[in-house]
Amino acid sequence: FLRPTVVVSPQQIKHLAWCPGTRYESELLTKSEEYTALQKSGIPVPKWALVTQDQRPSLEDFGPYVVCKPDAGAKGAEVKIKRTGRVRRNPPANKLARRLKADGLLAQEFIYTGCWPVSYRVTTLFGKALFSCRVEADRSRRPLQGPDQFRSQGGGMSICSSGKACTFELNHDREVIELGERAHASFPNIAVLGVDIIREQPSGKLYV
Repeated sequence: FLRPTVVVSPQQIKHLAWCPGTRYESELLTKSEEYTALQKSGIPVPKWALVTQDQRPSLEDFGPYVVCKPDAGAKGAEVKIKRTGRVRRNPPANKLARRLKADGLLAQEFIYTGCWPVSYRVTTLFGKALFSCRVEADRSRRPLQGPDQFRSQGGGMSICSSGKACTFELNHDREVIELGERAHASFPNIAVLGVDIIREQPSGKLYV
């Protein structure tokens, strides 16, 4: 007989014979499922709403611009910023959306992180940080002077920090790292997580 065994995998396990014991593996979740779990744990996330074919919530209190992303987004795919009054659900093109059968659009409050977008990634194992990095967008891009400057600067500006020619450096900010560790507690059955965190400017408030 097989002895009870703890199995840990940073990805979903596809080819493993059944064995008794506890299994920790990656789990595919939609953005709305992630945000809901984080909010239940008291983790700060930007204001958000799910837009579907049958559900069109009011976004009036989100400000003049919102960040739009597929509910089943991945790796920054199809992340765009739009005027609040022009948000419409369009079927996502990425493969993950089709796999999860999730065709909703997540509208999210725009959080200004500086002239060039900046984010932090905290990679955790069972809630403890393995490492953290700071990511800043390519500074050859047009700077964004403030949270409401899209229209005056011609629009069409990316708000993703990752991308071509972005810079990575190790992050030692304990406040960021501790928030990443706290966020992991929202997903106790997943062993390895990459938690993305942003710091609003000029307030300094952190969001996952």
